Amino acid sequence: MRLKSKAKNEIGSATAEFAILMPAIMGLVLVMISAFSIQIQKFQLIQQAATAARAFARGEPVELIDSWFSANTDIELTDARQFVCANAIRKVKLLDLEAASFEIAAQHCARESGL
Repeated sequence: MRLKSKAKNEIGSATAEFAILMPAIMGLVLVMISAFSIQIQKFQLIQQAATAARAFARGEPVELIDSWFSANTDIELTDARQFVCANAIRKVKLLDLEAASFEIAAQHCARESGL
């Protein structure tokens, strides 16, 4: 019994499979990196909201607190009885695409000074 070799028919098949799969894998890697970047921005926004709430509770001027934030970040400071709160909202884009843009938000409250 003689076995036929399929090696001649399969020459270059690994290269073709690689060429088909590589763009999909690279796209997946780019989406994962972009999502990681958005998560880091979320952590930064939480930290900025906490800093703004503490500064507002200490009586810092609102103009000074607003100057700490970039142009794409909106900050809203509210006074609620014993607490002051900072709500921060930032518009972010997934893969820098306008169609894949959304807002991330963070809220932090601090106790007013002297209480």
